Amino acid sequence: MIRLFYPMRRLPHLSLEEFQDHWYDVHAELNRPFRLIRRYIQYHTLANDPTRDVLEKAQLSALEPYDGVPSAYYDNLDDMRLEHDVERTWYTGPAVQDHYYFIDDNRSIACVAHEHVVIEPEGTVPYVLFGCLRRRAEFDPATFQQTWLDHTRFLCQAYELGLLKGYIQNHTLLGEDGGLEGLGSTEEPWDGLETVYFESVAKFKAFAASDVAQNWFEDEKSFIDHSQSVYMLTRRRVIKQIVR
Repeated sequence: MIRLFYPMRRLPHLSLEEFQDHWYDVHAELNRPFRLIRRYIQYHTLANDPTRDVLEKAQLSALEPYDGVPSAYYDNLDDMRLEHDVERTWYTGPAVQDHYYFIDDNRSIACVAHEHVVIEPEGTVPYVLFGCLRRRAEFDPATFQQTWLDHTRFLCQAYELGLLKGYIQNHTLLGEDGGLEGLGSTEEPWDGLETVYFESVAKFKAFAASDVAQNWFEDEKSFIDHSQSVYMLTRRRVIKQIVR
């Protein structure tokens, strides 16, 4: 199974609330006819995102955060491509046209990835730390992904301490398969997307202030370029769920 992610930025004349309201109330309904999607989730960036303070204090990434990230699960690449082909799939058109009302596609990036579940999320876990990751220049994509998969011990420690409820790595497919033609900007897809799950904002803040979180972030610096990566704390909204 693969996942299509689309980290999105809103059109400049919309507030964050207006963007997210349209996405959830209008656009989600236009995605319901997509018959090949196995699971569809919206991750809404919080208006008062506490990760901004964390990154500022650490003098790390100043890149503009995304306003939200949709994720769709598909059985395979062929199903995903068919369902996003306006000429071959009649019900795709309205959803594509709706982008023009709220998404700045030129500042949004499509990424296609394989999911690697490190810690299966427990319960509803409504809050998710979402990371769009860029590898350090000395790593090629394949080496980066293997290194990332080998560096999970600090988040596993945080789980054992009760600070988080789940952790998933999503490894972007190599080569042209890592993006979706016609969706978003032509910028290179992110090298990976990680999701860390929390019961509440209070639990996230406790995690962020912990020694184990500092150790995790320091460990990631050896293979992730934090200055070129983007982090947001999001609210998870499950729209469609056939699997997991």
